[in-house]
Amino acid sequence: MRKVVILASSRNEQSRVIEMAQRLVRENKNEQHEYVCITPLDYHVLPPSGTREIFTKGETQEDSCLKDDMNKIKAHMLQADLLIIISPVYSHNIPGDLKNIIDRIAHWAHIFKLAAKPIFLIATAESNGSEFVLKYLERVFTAMGATVLLEKSFLLTEREKGEQEFQNVQKKINTVLEKNYLYCPNSIQEKAFQLMKKVIETYPTTHYEYQYWNNSGLFEVTSLEQYYVNIQEKSLNAMQL
Repeated sequence: MRKVVILASSRNEQSRVIEMAQRLVRENKNEQHEYVCITPLDYHVLPPSGTREIFTKGETQEDSCLKDDMNKIKAHMLQADLLIIISPVYSHNIPGDLKNIIDRIAHWAHIFKLAAKPIFLIATAESNGSEFVLKYLERVFTAMGATVLLEKSFLLTEREKGEQEFQNVQKKINTVLEKNYLYCPNSIQEKAFQLMKKVIETYPTTHYEYQYWNNSGLFEVTSLEQYYVNIQEKSLNAMQL
């Protein structure tokens, strides 16, 4: 079974963000595809503590102290075969609830935790600002290793395009889930990998990020592309068992 996880960042039950997320679940969920919708109404996430321990010691201690639903959200994100982020535009930026999630996993950008994870980025707005939201989200999740397959704005000023654009998203979801693609990093991700490797090699062996790179095989490869190939082949082999 393939799993789709939707992060719908709105507290307004009547918002287009929630409406779109619920419709995606309602019209696509079946025996082959599991859909999980995560909203601030159902999952409580506190702001980060502000310490550097998530980088040096990992997130376990912070998560245990904050006692919220962040562990559940992270588990869903890592299990997802497709991750969909739907965000409204708040002053040309994302809502605080989504920012809290991103800040709590900021260290994922140092360890490529979402390597080769396909992701859709969707922004809703009255008339403008969505391009800023999409650009920000693209930079964040690309840094974490994800493969951005779609960036789409839904504007009230372009309501006549909405249904067709929604159907295009539906088709794209089905394409991703029905075919086993091998995703490759882009040039920016590859450059970030080479830089981070040089930096993290200098860390103490007890450092969380050093241990992650060592245990995950990131140190063993000479390119991020090879790491993507390795983890995707491992995943495909597991699916065939």
